Amino acid sequence: KIVKMFPTAGGSLGRFFALGYDSFLLIPEISQLSALSDYSVEGLSGELTLDFYGRIVRKLVWAKYQNGRWVPVNP
Repeated sequence: KIVKMFPTAGGSLGRFFALGYDSFLLIPEISQLSALSDYSVEGLSGELTLDFYGRIVRKLVWAKYQNGRWVPVNP
């Protein structure tokens, strides 16, 4: 799916595409992330927040593979 939208996301370095994309999304949001403890950015690699020490924290969505598709698992 990502490769259809962004052809350069494939290949041997394709697994790093979400990391680079999320970094690009975070740059303009850093001040909001620093100022608001409940502020988050929805990236390709998960929900991104900033912790007390200024580190980016990624919260993943759990899913299971069912009938050929990924289905979110509700907590």
